[in-house]
Amino acid sequence: MKKSLHVFEKTALLLFYPQPYLYRKATKSLLMFGMAFLFLTSGLKAQSDYSRLFWPNYDNDRIEKINLDASGQITAVSNASGVATWGPVGIAVDVPHGKIYWFEDYNKQIKRANLDGSNVEVFATSTGWAYTLFVDTKNSYLYWPNYEADKIERINLDGTGRTTVVSNASGVATYGPVGITVDTKNGKIYWFEDYNKRIKRSNLDGSSVEVFATGTGWAYSLYVDKQNSKLYWPNYEADKIERMNLDGTGRANVVTGASGVATYGPIGITLDLVNNKIYWFEDAGKSIKRANLDGSSVSTFIASTGWAYNLVIPFDETIATLPVTFVQFTAQRNNDKIALNWQTAREEGAKDFTVQFSTDGTSWKNLGVIPAKGNSVGLLNYSFEHSNPVNGKNYYRLLQTDNDGYMSYSQVRLINLSSEKNIFQLMGNPATGNIIKIQMLQKAEISIYDSKAQLLYKATLDVGIHEVPAVKFGKGVCFIKSGSTTQKIIIQ
Repeated sequence: MKKSLHVFEKTALLLFYPQPYLYRKATKSLLMFGMAFLFLTSGLKAQSDYSRLFWPNYDNDRIEKINLDASGQITAVSNASGVATWGPVGIAVDVPHGKIYWFEDYNKQIKRANLDGSNVEVFATSTGWAYTLFVDTKNSYLYWPNYEADKIERINLDGTGRTTVVSNASGVATYGPVGITVDTKNGKIYWFEDYNKRIKRSNLDGSSVEVFATGTGWAYSLYVDKQNSKLYWPNYEADKIERMNLDGTGRANVVTGASGVATYGPIGITLDLVNNKIYWFEDAGKSIKRANLDGSSVSTFIASTGWAYNLVIPFDETIATLPVTFVQFTAQRNNDKIALNWQTAREEGAKDFTVQFSTDGTSWKNLGVIPAKGNSVGLLNYSFEHSNPVNGKNYYRLLQTDNDGYMSYSQVRLINLSSEKNIFQLMGNPATGNIIKIQMLQKAEISIYDSKAQLLYKATLDVGIHEVPAVKFGKGVCFIKSGSTTQKIIIQ
């Protein structure tokens, strides 16, 4: 199934760009799709990793993430390379498949883990320096530049089919490609090549290589705005961020004085097109800044962080690939049964939902298949009842399949059945990544105490999954109490 965002792209312009454009271009049909776009956006925000900023902290050997309102900063992956000051460099975030990828400098290899930092594994070895990674979630590819070997490589997300897409990317050995990005919509790969300080591009099969822009300064990362057909890049030496139309016209400065110190300019960049923002890491102050896309309202978003070679907000790269946008997925105890309910905000070519069950969160079996309700831009509701849950832990997830066979998973939900009605369940113990995940089975007040019975946290939480930042709690044993239920958790 080949999807098109043509109408959604126009609607994004109508919704998020200046009003005169709206009055000139708006039509009744586009406004209807505009409402659909808002549904879609809210659905993605419900799955919070779509609308978070991720970055590698090279100096501290970890990957971090934060909400776009600057709240909830946590460590997504700790000990990314296992060697302090030799941390992660390029990263890519694949929310539909629940994975995060990174290149780690010490062993010159690409690793990956679940989005919560668990299940770390080596994904590809002998990769050469990879300043940036790009994940194509629809076609299940990971791309990276191999600086020392002067080529761009690609591999299937199941670890098979590693191949060289572009060879002789700069034409000079050991002066290879640096920042890369892939325009899946228009079938192009873009890369910055070090030797001549210029940006090149080719087709996805490596053919038709051409020079796209010259005199670009060091560009550690590139970003394609598919909605508005523009390429953005940081010009490190000139301390500015530039952009150009994909047809090669309209080169312009977006942000000048990005760090305020000449030759210590911007490095990693990314865009938040929904909120009309651009983010960048600047070397001089080791901070992440942001501004409007016209360069106005520059502000410091994160005051201090380690080297961040590239930044990622998964929303824009994923929006074109999802056949279904989940708004919510819940599991609730109903006497001795489990009621599963989910809601979608958009379905495009969706075939069905397979309800899957596990007792350990690893081995899954199918409980039933619910047909999708067809193409839709409104809210749709589904339900399923598990009549024979086990005494103990019951894990649930949805496997969504579209008409072309593309599959994606929902988040996992856990219900722990016992003779006593539980108020909450811990989603992982020990807690990692400076975050405690709690599933509330009923609305209730919870309190968290340290080993000396000092109160660390207190809040009333609704039914659902909650993430409690634990960075200030310190490592060790804590106790979580709600009503008559108390559980011990270890914070690593």
